[in-house]
Amino acid sequence: MYGFKEAKVLALEVEGYFDRGALGPHLALLIDQLDAALAPPYRSRFR
Repeated sequence: MYGFKEAKVLALEVEGYFDRGALGPHLALLIDQLDAALAPPYRSRFR
């Protein structure tokens, strides 16, 4: 995640939730934050 400091932190947090099997609405919010932290052209095209 070179150059995307906020996205790196959020990605690590998302990975932690997956590792713990803690899936739920809070994870969807984190993923939305991660998507917003990425600058185009890396932002999801599936909105």
